[in-house]
Amino acid sequence: MATTKRHKVGRSLRSAHKIPGSNATLADLRRVPRLEWEAAPTLSSGHTDNLKYESPRYRVWSSRMTLADYDGDRKAFNDERLVIEENKNGRWERA
Repeated sequence: MATTKRHKVGRSLRSAHKIPGSNATLADLRRVPRLEWEAAPTLSSGHTDNLKYESPRYRVWSSRMTLADYDGDRKAFNDERLVIEENKNGRWERA
């Protein structure tokens, strides 16, 4: 009789922090970890970023850039990995 290995199934990333709905606040969006945003489905792709969330008030972009694209500048790289924008009077600005 063959035996089967059982794999422990850990909590999924999505179960820990759910991607908020369209009525989310800025605080709700900031509460979601970067890795979860990266794992979320891409709604649209820009030149260097993937749009992960969009509502009339907020957008969340996840960068596809690497540390090498920033010439090793880790601070700039980390600052740009996840960007939340807010719609202010019809203009998207970094929140």
